[in-house]
Amino acid sequence: MQTQPCLAFLLLTMFPLIFTFAIASFPSSYSLNGGFLPINDVTNPHIREIGEFAVNEHNKQVNSDLVFDFVIKGEVKDESIFKLFISARDNGMVKTYLAVVYERAPCKYDLESFLAEPTGV
Repeated sequence: MQTQPCLAFLLLTMFPLIFTFAIASFPSSYSLNGGFLPINDVTNPHIREIGEFAVNEHNKQVNSDLVFDFVIKGEVKDESIFKLFISARDNGMVKTYLAVVYERAPCKYDLESFLAEPTGV
């Protein structure tokens, strides 16, 4: 009977240490957001190109006249799926949109979704 309390004590004291090492072993790029990582430089020409594509493709699909301004922020998964918050003008009014773009090859994109976002992005 003496070994059970000792074992419990040992497990309780070792668990935080094991947990700390387990967390530290994850790569620094590991994300809990479905594998999406933040895009640090949304002014990068490649990111801007994807944002412009999203607006232009949306315009073609729904026959609208949005004018691309800039990418506000974004996330990327597997270097091929981009979630971009885009600032664009609709008849002069600045609005925010969320676009999801799949890059299937360099400079070849598919617009997966394009939605108006409520203010406060």
